[in-house]
Amino acid sequence: GVRHTWRTNERSLIVHSSGQWRTQLRDATEKWRVIESWRGELSPSAMAEWKAAVTSAGELDEYVAGNEPTGSFEIEDLEGIEKAWFDASDVPAPLKPLGALVERWVGELARWNDAGTSTALLRVRRA
Repeated sequence: GVRHTWRTNERSLIVHSSGQWRTQLRDATEKWRVIESWRGELSPSAMAEWKAAVTSAGELDEYVAGNEPTGSFEIEDLEGIEKAWFDASDVPAPLKPLGALVERWVGELARWNDAGTSTALLRVRRA
């Protein structure tokens, strides 16, 4: 399968080509400390949105930016890893659809409760 990893500041979202996802928020000063961790599956429509956003990103090495990037996006498969670094406060246009999805889904998790439902995030649980 293929693993996609989006990182901005202390937040990461990993989406596998199978539709499974995991997100973590780490402490800003103690990077080893995980403050929040969730996992689940993407709905078929959410997975289709994700794949379209990945396709629109194009070749990742085109987006290497700045001396101190605060964000990254990587695609890992059997052939290796492609990675783009960027300023999280100024996401390059081709990566904005990915950033928008991450923002939307992380926003849903911020409001999540045990009775929560989502059209995009399925089988949500704290990891």
